[in-house]
Amino acid sequence: MNKEHLWRDRFRSFNKEIRKYLQYIFNGHLLFVLLIGLGGIAYYYSEWVKTLDSSFPAEILMAIVIGFVLTNSPILTFFKEPDVIFLLPIEKDLKGYVNKSLLVSLVLQGYLLVIVLAACMPLYVQVTGGAFGDFLYFISVLLIVKYANLKIRWNVQRLPETSSGVIDFIVRFLVNVLFLYFLFLHAPFIYLLVLSIVIGGLWIYFEKIASGKLLKWERLIELENKRMMLFYRVANLFTDVPKLKNKVTRRKWMDFVLHFIPSTHVETYTYLYARTLVRSNDYFGLTLRLSVIGSMILFACNVVWAKLLVVLLFLYLTGFQLLTISVHYDMKMWLQLYPVPETYREQSLMKLLTIILIGQAVIFSLFTWIAGDLVQAIIALTAGILFVIGFRFYMMKKIRSTK
Repeated sequence: MNKEHLWRDRFRSFNKEIRKYLQYIFNGHLLFVLLIGLGGIAYYYSEWVKTLDSSFPAEILMAIVIGFVLTNSPILTFFKEPDVIFLLPIEKDLKGYVNKSLLVSLVLQGYLLVIVLAACMPLYVQVTGGAFGDFLYFISVLLIVKYANLKIRWNVQRLPETSSGVIDFIVRFLVNVLFLYFLFLHAPFIYLLVLSIVIGGLWIYFEKIASGKLLKWERLIELENKRMMLFYRVANLFTDVPKLKNKVTRRKWMDFVLHFIPSTHVETYTYLYARTLVRSNDYFGLTLRLSVIGSMILFACNVVWAKLLVVLLFLYLTGFQLLTISVHYDMKMWLQLYPVPETYREQSLMKLLTIILIGQAVIFSLFTWIAGDLVQAIIALTAGILFVIGFRFYMMKKIRSTK
């Protein structure tokens, strides 16, 4: 087996798989909506930065945010389930393969570092009086520290104790945050030197204790699959992803919701879809995450038009993504055995999604009220309800187009 060709083939396969779905993501109308939302957030962020002075703790805030990006260092190994059998005999000869994976991981995560640091630079310049020219110096240092974090993470993943990963993350996070704080503070070089020695010491220490140990194939493959499933979930917002594995979780504490659904033929599909929304990690988790994130932004925002934009954006994101439930059971033949008309299915789905979106609009308005303005809360609720009423026509068209 040619190990050079193996890595190249795996990378090409990964690249092809990613590009196949990226074309749907970047051509979708949802991207246009997201860009509008990001534009609004960027404008609000720039206006907020202008109000800050030197008393704002910009250095520590930047250190925490960028420190998390530095510490979170997943490594793209491109390993697959059959590798446990076929690559195990040549495990000791995979050093070149691993080094290429580390390099690719550094490049991809380096892009994220550039974006996050670029977003933080206006805050840094406004509060500290620094210059945008410091960006090149900062990113050069961050890439070096990022590579060290990748190497440490790789060696930790080779250890038999699963708890080592949690301890490693906490330790590296604290060291990275402290290092970045002194870096942004322009502290004396001796502080950065000491922390650099600490990071280097961690690198050497884990390199030494991991030396000679076999790869934890099952763990590495599991991590690789989780990363791909995360990407597939994002891609699934724009197109159907056959490889996406939907997980189901029993949530007994949510059963009270189902008690409100009458046990009649008319509500057969209402019960089915409600049970699916409650138990499916994708639908339930997605609705919960978007509701929490939207509420947090509304709580921190104090501009009326920005709040309306947030409410409409998150209602759209939730409704658009929950629409995929309309094809959730298309491959299940047993639904055809239901002795109820097909029209009940469409009506039940429309009613259920409408209730969820109106409920989310109510939550958003409550957080707007908690933030301190009842009038804005009423405006947000009214705008949300009007949006849901208009969005019903889109939902109806979308549901019927899938039949």
